[in-house]
Amino acid sequence: PVCRMRQRAGEFMLTFPRAYHGGFNMGFNVAESCNFALEDWIPWGRKSDVQYRHLARAQVFSHPGFLISLAEDDGTVHTAMWLADDLERYINGEALASKALEACGISARRVMEGDAKGILSNALTGNFEEDIASFFFGKRVCSSRMKKMNLSMADMRRKRDEDAVADECTICRGSTYLFQVACKTCNKIVGCVDHAREMCACPLANKVLETRLSEAGFEALLADVRHRANLPGIWLERASSILLCADAPTNPPKELHALVAEADAFPKTLKHVFARQRELR
Repeated sequence: PVCRMRQRAGEFMLTFPRAYHGGFNMGFNVAESCNFALEDWIPWGRKSDVQYRHLARAQVFSHPGFLISLAEDDGTVHTAMWLADDLERYINGEALASKALEACGISARRVMEGDAKGILSNALTGNFEEDIASFFFGKRVCSSRMKKMNLSMADMRRKRDEDAVADECTICRGSTYLFQVACKTCNKIVGCVDHAREMCACPLANKVLETRLSEAGFEALLADVRHRANLPGIWLERASSILLCADAPTNPPKELHALVAEADAFPKTLKHVFARQRELR
């Protein structure tokens, strides 16, 4: 269906995922738009990433990089519950394809330079070179940071172009944030693990597999996110066990108060958890 609406002063217009939308001014106007998403948008973001790769369309930002940043920067249980499945799907899927490339004779494997943390919330360090790197990590220009660093937009764009690195597959234009294949001969051309052969005419033996984190680093990151996502389930088992007297605490008042307090960090949408919390109280 096609819908139309007239937006008046002081009103907000919301669009849902995958909704094509456009608008025009019916006179002189000052308008502002803002992209935002709640946690339940994450699966939609992955669907968009898959579709963009299929169409070989440039993406606004790296969705895998966004997920890594959420995992590093947001330690809440709520975010981990939405994040765990998609992050695991990305990492395990690309890791499996990378192992196939190694078996087919890709020349080497190495960890990319730079830190995976902070593409959402890097703090300014006071060091110009470090702050510039942080500033452009993720292809975003933040006006408040630009003012703090006393640079004009022209200066920022020049610095961006000077330091530009290839971070999307030359075939599908998908993000190569997690895993990428670089060629020793063809500079500034990279491919994703699915297009390592097609990215250039060079043989696999002339190409290098680069990963954002080491294998152990990916495993530790996934384990941490999965642990946080599972905390409500673990808490529910403990609470149920106590209520059924199968696991009586040694110091009932103190331990029960601590257990009740733990649930306060969980999403309020987990009604069964808070029903148990009320019983414990």
